[in-house]
Amino acid sequence: MYQDGEGKATEMRRQIMNHISENHLEQYAMRRLPKAALPKVEEHLLICSQCRERLEAEDRCLAAFKAAATIIRPKRTQAAHA
Repeated sequence: MYQDGEGKATEMRRQIMNHISENHLEQYAMRRLPKAALPKVEEHLLICSQCRERLEAEDRCLAAFKAAATIIRPKRTQAAHA
């Protein structure tokens, strides 16, 4: 399709620029994304497997943090009562 590597690089940059930002992806995963941004993000997630994979990784990370917090929190509470 491309005659040279420059055309491929330009197309890749264009595609990357259209991906969901890290900030928006994190806000979406935490259900804190402003309502005005939801339709655009959700539409992009429908068509972009790379951003869906990034969202799944974000979800796994958040789940790990939540699990760690439930383990750590009781220990702090117990120490405070000792």
